[in-house]
Amino acid sequence: MKIDISKYKHIIWDWNGTLLDDCQLNIDLINEFLLKRNLCTVTKDQYLDIFGFPIYDYYCKLGFDFEAEFFESISNAFVDTYDSRCFTCRLQRDAEAVLKAFENRGLTQSILSAYYQDSLEKAVKHHGIEKYFIRLIGLENKHAAGKAENGKRWIKELGCNPGKVLFIGDTVHDFEVSQVIGCDCLLVASGHQCRKRLEA
Repeated sequence: MKIDISKYKHIIWDWNGTLLDDCQLNIDLINEFLLKRNLCTVTKDQYLDIFGFPIYDYYCKLGFDFEAEFFESISNAFVDTYDSRCFTCRLQRDAEAVLKAFENRGLTQSILSAYYQDSLEKAVKHHGIEKYFIRLIGLENKHAAGKAENGKRWIKELGCNPGKVLFIGDTVHDFEVSQVIGCDCLLVASGHQCRKRLEA
């Protein structure tokens, strides 16, 4: 898919899987959680076929029993474990070069993420790329719920015609969010879902 970047004034980025290459970490962690519960682990291909939003549904597909334990407990434990290891992840290849190229073209940029706000800010700062963004927008919960609502508020605050905004993400949910806020979307197949799902 070719994108005419000249039509845009602002770029909204997703974080996990789009700018941050954290797919393998998520696979490793979810397999640890599955093994502790004597559930079947997943390969990378299986993960790319299963992962999605809402996170509750994704966990159900993996076999978690929410009659035996609370979803919130698993979700919080996963995020806390992820936070303790996420600094081992690198940015996606050429991510900073693209950020710099957009900046040089006079485009403003922001991040709209399903990641917890405080953790998002720490992660972006860790990679030294906070200078490229006018706003970092994460969530105030650890269950990845509320990204679309945050997006609608951000577009209104941004004061930019949604038709002049491009959202870059790596999941079908990112496309859904872009539709809610009324902007174009570019999906990359280097994150948490396979190309076949993104093209469906």
